[in-house]
Order: sequence, then C-alpha cells, then structure tokens
Amino acid sequence: KLYIMITFVFSNPLDAVEHLKRIVFDGNATALQLFIIVLVFAILWYIIFAIVKAIIRPLVHNKPWLRQALERDYERSSKKMFKEIGLEFTKEEAIEYTMNDWPKMQAIYLQHLVGSMFCIPSLLGLTDPATASTLAICG
Repeated sequence: KLYIMITFVFSNPLDAVEHLKRIVFDGNATALQLFIIVLVFAILWYIIFAIVKAIIRPLVHNKPWLRQALERDYERSSKKMFKEIGLEFTKEEAIEYTMNDWPKMQAIYLQHLVGSMFCIPSLLGLTDPATASTLAICG
C-alpha cells in the first residue's frame, strides 16, 4: 500500500498535490497518510536545501566580508563552542569549516521563515481555526 501511495505522489504531480492537500486537512488521516506527508516534506526540503546551497555557495565562499565576519565570530564565540563540543580547530580550520557550513545555515533560516509563515493565519485569525491550526502544524 505504501508503494502504491508513493508511486501515485510522484507519477502525477498535479493530482498528487490535491491528494496531499486532502490528507493534510483531513482530521481523520491515518498514520500511513501522515507518513506520506512527512516524507513529501522531507524530500521537498532536501531538494530546496540542495538548490539554495548550490546558489549561495559560489556567491559567498571566500568573500572578504564573510571571512572577516567569521574571524570576528571565532574570537567571540566559535572558538569556545568548538572546544566545548570536542572539536580542536585552528582558527583557519574553524573559519573554513564555518564558511563551508554557512550556505546550509541560510537554507535552514529559509526553512524556518517558511514554517513561521504557515503560522500567520493562526496568529492573526485569518481563517477558521481548523484550517489555521492545520497550517500551523505543517509549519
């Protein structure tokens, strides 16, 4: 049954979106249906993260402004944080590690922004409570 649902989701995207919307707003969705929603969100965010990182990395890697910011951050907090979690980095290694991680962090911020926007209807009372709660849960 899971294979059939996954095949349906990815074989006909427009019908799949409608099907997923029905599941999301169904108060009696089964665990398997909810698993499909989680799976689709995971795949979607995986793809978005890969795209965002591929776009951002060439724009910022080894740029003087980012290197300067990471140097300041190393002295202020990163040096201590790395030591506390058991990573022994030189300053240059820490800056390189953080610079490589920076695009991923921007993708995480984007994910949190989108998720928080799902909460706006609930916060502002823009729609019925059931719909607003469902959107907030998805966020």
